[in-house]
Amino acid sequence: MIINGDYLIGENSFFMQANSVGIYELIYSPLAIGRSRGSIAFINEHLGEIWYDLSLGCEDQPPVRLPVLRTELGKVEQHRIVLENPSDKEVKVVAKIVNQTNFDVVPENIVLKPYDAVAAFIRYMPSNLDVTETGEITFSTNEIGKWKYLVFGVGIPPTKFETRVVSVGLNKDYSSTIHFKNPFKEAISVTILMDA
Repeated sequence: MIINGDYLIGENSFFMQANSVGIYELIYSPLAIGRSRGSIAFINEHLGEIWYDLSLGCEDQPPVRLPVLRTELGKVEQHRIVLENPSDKEVKVVAKIVNQTNFDVVPENIVLKPYDAVAAFIRYMPSNLDVTETGEITFSTNEIGKWKYLVFGVGIPPTKFETRVVSVGLNKDYSSTIHFKNPFKEAISVTILMDA
């Protein structure tokens, strides 16, 4: 058995019973986009040689369309995805985000160890009510290609946020900060009511 070509994986020997038909499995597992040629030869001292020329091609994976995320204004919803490294090298992944207003990726710095997988989270933060907001996120590497995701989110009206308790001792002064983020793309007026 002789195998020629990049990214071709197969057994070095193949056994068949007399007067039978067998299936040999040759795996093409490319790590780079492009076209190339390969070959495989079955060699037997009694039957001779059988050669196959192979035309090999690798294209970008089609984008993955993720389900629509629905979350309240001011809150965050997310998808969990898994990025796998089938190579024997450590790989750095760079995330490119179209529509950074509504989507981000956690963690920001992703490194895939050889033959390992890492979970990443695509997060959605709405900036509109009842409007489908879209984005595209591409995870790129120099060694093993890229993954592309089409993402969608819809903002829904907010409910009450969790109660925050501020405590202080008698006859003492104390201050505390409550962070509030405007989720809309335009300025808003906020009314603050205090009950004593």
